[in-house]
Amino acid sequence: MSSIHTNSGAMTALQTLRGNAKALARLQDEAATGLRVAEAAHNASYWSISVAMKSTMGANHAVMDSLGLTTALVDVTYAALTQVESNLSLIKDKLVLSEGDGADTSKIQNEIHELAQQILTAVDSAQFAGGNLLRTNVEHIWEAPLDERARKYTASYMQTDQGISIGTIDIDLLKTSLVNGHGGGILEPDPRSPKSLGGIRLPAIPAEFQVYDDTNHRSGGRATSHFTFVGPFTMGDDAYIRFELEVDKESPDHGLPGPLLDGTKTLINITKSDIVSALPGSNGTVSSWGQWMTVLNTTLGSHGVAVSDVVDWLRNVIPNRYALSSSETTGHNGSSIIISNLEQSAGIARHGLVESASYGSAPRQIHLAFEPFKIYRDVVATMRFHINGQEQALTIDRDTVDQVLRRDDGRVDTPAHMTALLSHLVGDLWNIKIEESGAGVTLSVDTDVDRTAGRRTNIGFSGISVNIEPIISYGLLDIDVETNPDLVTAYLSTIDVMHAKTVSAAAYIGSIKTRVELQKEFTSKLIDAFERGMSQLADADMETPAARLTAEQVRQQLVLRALSISNSAPQNLLSLFQ
Repeated sequence: MSSIHTNSGAMTALQTLRGNAKALARLQDEAATGLRVAEAAHNASYWSISVAMKSTMGANHAVMDSLGLTTALVDVTYAALTQVESNLSLIKDKLVLSEGDGADTSKIQNEIHELAQQILTAVDSAQFAGGNLLRTNVEHIWEAPLDERARKYTASYMQTDQGISIGTIDIDLLKTSLVNGHGGGILEPDPRSPKSLGGIRLPAIPAEFQVYDDTNHRSGGRATSHFTFVGPFTMGDDAYIRFELEVDKESPDHGLPGPLLDGTKTLINITKSDIVSALPGSNGTVSSWGQWMTVLNTTLGSHGVAVSDVVDWLRNVIPNRYALSSSETTGHNGSSIIISNLEQSAGIARHGLVESASYGSAPRQIHLAFEPFKIYRDVVATMRFHINGQEQALTIDRDTVDQVLRRDDGRVDTPAHMTALLSHLVGDLWNIKIEESGAGVTLSVDTDVDRTAGRRTNIGFSGISVNIEPIISYGLLDIDVETNPDLVTAYLSTIDVMHAKTVSAAAYIGSIKTRVELQKEFTSKLIDAFERGMSQLADADMETPAARLTAEQVRQQLVLRALSISNSAPQNLLSLFQ
């Protein structure tokens, strides 16, 4: 009976020992790893969350590495841009110096060349881990969409219900490229110039500056006749100068469909009383050509005629010369002054007046000397089209060109293309005629609709502007003040644009640097947050498993002692019968 109880006690001790061994192993593992959930068996829910968090945290560590590389690349890029900006300023100083009398352009050119080489060295040195934001090789850099011309650097990693999302910092090479393998870098000639816009604008003088006027306009001139005063003279009581004056008759030289419309006709009779009225106290005496102009102005002003001095090409007044001009206030379409049937009383000179007919000019058309051009996607040309006091705002951009000409490259290659484009922009405005004319395009006033002449007439373009100008016409290595001293002004304009764009590139890189630093700070905080979350889910409270481990070890010792006693009990019992 005692043996049975002893065996039962041993079995209980063995079962307890096995349970104790499992608990002890678990506690030893927890104490060794610091994890209370080390495998799915420990807590399937917490374990799966912990594994996912570990994966995400590992990805964010990779993001931090990528941001570190981006920071290094941005730093070397910014340093190089700072050097380039400084050297461009020095080149500008050398160009200004070359304009001085006695300047040694040969030595100055050598200095400019060395500064340019230092700039290119800085460009090539702005490289980190195989990346260079200043020397690029993007085909059609001005036309390529952003995703094709940008460098992408990993900035964030997120795992959502919709899947994995990887955020990037995109650096637009169009804003940073100083030298591009296919052209179009900041230090290279800008290929986007639309030139003369098909003849709409005229090249400024000198043409090699590649600068264009903002006006291409034809304006009419009022009718004017010149006369020479002969005097002084005194008008007697019965004396007179008489003639017929016709103002603003239509001109036979303007190609107008007939019949031509007459002007305003008035019989002019200048007497002593007219002179006294214009020159009080003169008693009919006109002493100078200035006084004679005053008399004529008083007499003719109300009939649509203005009297003025005559000046030479230096704007100097010519003595004894005066001009009669149509003031174009009669309301007639034409512009003219016609003096006929001129007569005077006996003994009175005409004092320069002669029978004459003068007509104002009337520009009926403007001819555009066409040259092919291309409108790039970011280029917008604006202008105003005028015709006889009325105007229409016009805009030429890439979408308009491609839509009208059914193209996809923004090119206007022929006079026929230009005619179609202008016809679309102007439409039926004032019945303007737009026609291909030889190698160009002609815009003409329809004289069946508009017969206006004189200074009220005009046709052409003004306010012509291209949004990307001033534009770089020369590359950095094209500057040569020794060979081309006459181009210093153009070179200065080029360097100014390069300098401004380089400063903009540095500002852009500075903003990227700030964004990278902020992203690094955020990612670091994100990693810390993940570590805290994982710790709360899976990490063990080391004081608790340590205490439990000690308790289990004590328990193990007690069980082993009990088992030892149980095993020795039968031997003790048998010894009683020996």
